[in-house]
Amino acid sequence: MDIHERDMLAFARTWQPYGGNNDQILPEFGVTAATFYQRVLALLSRPLTHGVEATECQAMRAFCVEKLREYGYPAAPQRASRPVRRNGVTTRTV
Repeated sequence: MDIHERDMLAFARTWQPYGGNNDQILPEFGVTAATFYQRVLALLSRPLTHGVEATECQAMRAFCVEKLREYGYPAAPQRASRPVRRNGVTTRTV
């Protein structure tokens, strides 16, 4: 994770309990609030790279999804299913 990504995550962690600080996102990071929340959500989806405990991570993910809904984005995109072969039988999982 680079310094810019760490700063975005720190900003989100600081403001999440207060409902965000959307007015400062564009001047601070040079992206729209919607783009910011998409990027933070992507950062939180990386395994073990962000240093956020599981419960806080889950709360921050829910917060980002809610903020994105406010901007008209749908709920989290569905992941494509993938074939899994067990005991000679192929099934599809998500």
